Order: sequence, then structure tokens, then C-alpha cells
Amino acid sequence: MKCMYEKHGDGFKCVNCGVIKKVESRRNCTSGGPSVTQMAKNFAKAAGNYIKSGGENVTEEEHKKRLSVCSTCEFKKGPRCIHSKCGCFIEVKAKWASEHCPIDKW
Repeated sequence: MKCMYEKHGDGFKCVNCGVIKKVESRRNCTSGGPSVTQMAKNFAKAAGNYIKSGGENVTEEEHKKRLSVCSTCEFKKGPRCIHSKCGCFIEVKAKWASEHCPIDKW
């Protein structure tokens, strides 16, 4: 993801990752999450694990617990986890029994 800057005080602030610079530049965001290619690979691996497990889901109670943990996580951005090892849609991944948080929060 490319940084997109807005004027911020005497410099510029990236609307994606929040980095503030004196001069506008075009670089990859440091916290914008994994690339689209990496997210596709991560999803394919997760979907494969889910299928191998027989499509087993966690209980509704466990799903709510997982979502609660994610709701306050620093890597949650909208409906996605933007950790470099993830990129998932949290609602889906938190439901699959075969999956876990990439930083072991659940």
C-alpha cells in the first residue's frame, strides 16, 4: 500500500499509517497491512486449513470472545486485521476453529 499524505502542520501525515514527514514522499506504509498478494496467500492457507478440518466453527460464545479481543487490538483496521502475517476479515477468521490470531491473542 502506498502512503497517501495530507497537509499536517508544517509537514505531511499519511492517511493510511499515520507517519508524519517534513516532505511528502511515496513509500510503502509501515502499518497498512500485508500486500494484496500476501493477503490472498494467507486466505488460501486459512481456507485450506478450514476445509481440512471439516469446516468446523467455534461456538458462538468463543466467536464473541475472539471478536471482543480483536475490537481493541492495535492491528484492527475496519473489518480487517492489518498485522503483516494476516490481513484477514476478522469476522470470518474468528469463527473458524482451525484458525488462530497471528500474535496469539486467541
